Amino acid sequence: MKTPPQTAPEACGKITGVAAGSLAARAGLRAGDCLVEVNGLRVRDVIDVQYAAAEEWVEFVVWRDGRLLRKEAERRYGEEIGLSFADDLFDGLRQCNNHCPFCFVKQLPAGLRPSLYIQDDDYRLSFLQGSFVTLTNLTEEDWGRLEEQRLSPLYVSVHATQEEVRRRLLGRRDAPPIMAQLRRLIELDITVHTQIVVVPGVNDGDVLAQSLEDLAGLYPGAASIGVVPVGLTRFSRPALRRPTAEEAAAVLELVERFQALCRRRYGVNLAYASDEWYLMAGRDIPPAAAYDDFPQVENGIGLVRLFLDDWAEVRDALRPPAGTAPVIGCVTGRLFAPVLAPVLEEFARRTAVPLRLIEVENGLLGEAVTVAGLLSGADVVRAYRAAGGGATLVALPRRMFDAQGAYTIDDWTPARLAQELGAEVCMVDSMRELAERLR
Repeated sequence: MKTPPQTAPEACGKITGVAAGSLAARAGLRAGDCLVEVNGLRVRDVIDVQYAAAEEWVEFVVWRDGRLLRKEAERRYGEEIGLSFADDLFDGLRQCNNHCPFCFVKQLPAGLRPSLYIQDDDYRLSFLQGSFVTLTNLTEEDWGRLEEQRLSPLYVSVHATQEEVRRRLLGRRDAPPIMAQLRRLIELDITVHTQIVVVPGVNDGDVLAQSLEDLAGLYPGAASIGVVPVGLTRFSRPALRRPTAEEAAAVLELVERFQALCRRRYGVNLAYASDEWYLMAGRDIPPAAAYDDFPQVENGIGLVRLFLDDWAEVRDALRPPAGTAPVIGCVTGRLFAPVLAPVLEEFARRTAVPLRLIEVENGLLGEAVTVAGLLSGADVVRAYRAAGGGATLVALPRRMFDAQGAYTIDDWTPARLAQELGAEVCMVDSMRELAERLR
């Protein structure tokens, strides 16, 4: 076996864990090693690792203790590699090169945790995590990789198919034509899920109608279209504004007409309005069938329907808990509070458990930010105290916290919240979880 040249790698994947008995363990890899190559491919991310290791015999090159070492093992059929890494991307995050006037990152106040200020626009994270990208920073090398590895699906922020409107929304006069890019992806057999962030007076009305029709022409390659309202904090540009209730109703009318057309053409609704539109317009949330297979639920599209349907399954089985019932404070934002209030009333009636709705106004980002996922720890404590406190258990929306459930947007931990609230805390996504907690 030849020894690799002893040169420190510019970029490599820091290994944080090796599963016992796995391919990587049999090859002799260790936590702390830095993965440089797999089967001769210089790996840039976990995608490269999976792609290159899909062979019967796998050869790794790692950097350990100032030396490059070559390790190898035979891969069993269907076997996982067994590696975990400090980061999915080994060569750094691809930064956004646009200047969107409604960019949410640029609307954040100072003093929050540093990761919140990262403006990523990396197609690899779109494939790995479902984050939306604009495709404005793709190089021909990137296109070559997309063709070779078929990274599907991708999630693309379109906003408008009319080039001038889209360039205005992206703040870039040289943004490449999005329809040509989408066609190129689809020709590579890559499925795309698209998003339109609606800014009132810019890409609603006829512009929105044209965008929906253009994207429908790419079906089934363009597998879904999410329509969401622009999110604005109190630090946004004065010229921007949120949609009114009347404008929300107009967007829903347009989307529903389009859905009826697509249902006849394709058998699916194809376009889906986010939950915010219905709540802003005072409209009922559509039934589950309207969301088909919920292709953009992580984009806030269909979450309320899933919550309500789950509640309908749980409520008839509710019984009073044995022993002393806790007093529970249920935290949510202003947008969801009207949906949650009657559910809590019925839950309390069926279980004899005192439940209190804690509706939190977002003081950190501004009253226009009404979703529960952007509540700060400080605002929760303020609202709880204003409501009189007194709970023995406070149920917090899991979406308030990062992916690990460790920190709120203002860097508060669950432990700190429990201390400031003077109550035990738990994170829940549904009334089912709350009922299980009571048991």
